[in-house]
Amino acid sequence: MLMARWAIAGIVLLGIVGTFWKMSDQWAQQPLDVGRLDWRWLLLSALLYGVGMLPLGYFWWITMRAFGQRPSVAAALRAYYIGNLGKYVPGKVMVLVLRTELVRRGAEVNRTLAAVSILVETLTMMASGSFLAGLLLLLDKTSGDWLRWLSLACLLVTFIPSIPIVFRRVIWLMQVHRAESGVQVALRGLSTRLIIQGWLLGIAGWLFMGASLWATVCAIPGTEVALNWRSLGNMTSANCLAVVAGFVSMLPGGFGARDLVVHWLLTPNLGEVTAFLAMLVHRVITLVTEVVISAILYPAIRTRPPADIPL
Repeated sequence: MLMARWAIAGIVLLGIVGTFWKMSDQWAQQPLDVGRLDWRWLLLSALLYGVGMLPLGYFWWITMRAFGQRPSVAAALRAYYIGNLGKYVPGKVMVLVLRTELVRRGAEVNRTLAAVSILVETLTMMASGSFLAGLLLLLDKTSGDWLRWLSLACLLVTFIPSIPIVFRRVIWLMQVHRAESGVQVALRGLSTRLIIQGWLLGIAGWLFMGASLWATVCAIPGTEVALNWRSLGNMTSANCLAVVAGFVSMLPGGFGARDLVVHWLLTPNLGEVTAFLAMLVHRVITLVTEVVISAILYPAIRTRPPADIPL
């Protein structure tokens, strides 16, 4: 596993170096003017991104309810938004730790089932994103075949474990039931209906995030992008595939992998320099939005020391 991570990091690094090398001449002819960005579009981008996270956090709450837990919607959303900052820590484990401990401070929730529900939400989010990206790329005749194959590969990696019967088997093989005897009983709530709800909510969230990337592009001076299904589809597929690729790469925050995919997908329509600026600005927008929302939500709910709830 460690060797695989180093290999992925090396490939991503080579991709970044190659991109900078290829763009060096274009930068000299078309320098980046960040100071002229339209802040109104940037604010809209941040708002759309924050709203896009809402359906995903709501699905996590639904999943915990399906497992017999009773956190409030407010406590779950607070833990969801703040916990997402953990993805910037190497290993991705911090997302589990932050979300689990935060939701248990706002309600009586079993630690094990909180962690399992996070895995369900994450895999469902990635599977719906891969599906949506693949569908949009199939409809976009300008996209290359390799992108469709990449989307299909990401879909298989994330979708198969999210199938209820497969997921229950995975949890069984992880021997979680030995630590918590009631886990298998609680997992009966993991139904096909629940996964369908997750896909619908996930697709809604992805569309808002795609619109967030579109608003970022509109903030770049001299860039005109029509608000139609083609442009929104291009932005949404770029964002979906980038986030999923970043997740599969296991790099902190998907750094490099996520950014390269956005750049590659936007370049045919925007050009190398504009696509790079859009990728860079949107990365900053998403990070700042997550930090600001977390800072607002952290003191918003009265918390208490968590106590593990037996099953």
